[in-house]
Amino acid sequence: MSTARHPNLEDAFAPSGRGAGLEGLLQPRRATQTTPTAPEPGEVMGEPAAADTPLERNKRTRRAAGNTTQASSGQALNVAAYLPPATLAAAQREKQATGEQYADLLARAFDDVDEQALRATFAPQPATSSGAGMPRRAVRARGAAGIQRQFRLTAEQRDWLDEQVRAYDAPSRSAFIATVLGLHFRTLTQQ
Repeated sequence: MSTARHPNLEDAFAPSGRGAGLEGLLQPRRATQTTPTAPEPGEVMGEPAAADTPLERNKRTRRAAGNTTQASSGQALNVAAYLPPATLAAAQREKQATGEQYADLLARAFDDVDEQALRATFAPQPATSSGAGMPRRAVRARGAAGIQRQFRLTAEQRDWLDEQVRAYDAPSRSAFIATVLGLHFRTLTQQ
């Protein structure tokens, strides 16, 4: 290949002395221990030694303690749900009238909604057949398009909600929330 067709890019990729004036400003990194530690006196030879070093064990303990503190502290987490327009309008009216948050409305809706009506909403509908041809599949309730709203729930509330989603065999957390609020505000038929 000729150099006339392709320019020499050697200088473009050469190291520059641009950061030379900054050298020595930061302290060097501490060297990490790479040599294996001696087995503890109580360890039996032949058994696999624990891969945990005291530093790793300490990090994992702190991380686990941090997660527990966050979950049990009652800190609110955002849980998104897509509400149909009629249900959202009813929830907004109720929120303005009572001054409650969406999470409070949801908790009240769970207290108000009939369990049998909720179970019937998520029960698969029997397949309808025209008699000839391919059999139809059973139709299941699923989430619908809607407008997203954030529900500020604690980790405990979110875990409880997830258990309810599994217990009622709902297609998603969002669909379950929309259905509960729709039954509570009697807007489920308007969807």
